Amino acid sequence: MQLFNTIIGEGDGGVKSKSTLFDVVLKNPVLEFRQAKVQVTVTNLENKKVILNKTYPMTEHTFYLPIMLNSTGCDALLVTANIVGTKPVKKLKIPFMCGE
Repeated sequence: MQLFNTIIGEGDGGVKSKSTLFDVVLKNPVLEFRQAKVQVTVTNLENKKVILNKTYPMTEHTFYLPIMLNSTGCDALLVTANIVGTKPVKKLKIPFMCGE
């Protein structure tokens, strides 16, 4: 699967995509959630630049965080999230590409 974006905004959208909205959802049924933290990292896979690298407190058994990134749309992204100090790390590749 690839998410295709047009550089000049042709097609049904009329304009190119410039931002990305996605949700990070993790469940923590085992650990004491009041002490847990979630590490979220987003990396541009084309230039290896880290776009986001933050730690968030986990205040419920289910962690839900909407994330909006600007200046995206042509380069593939790798999203990683984990409860700090635990494995596994959840990974998701967002396979963006551009053309005309």
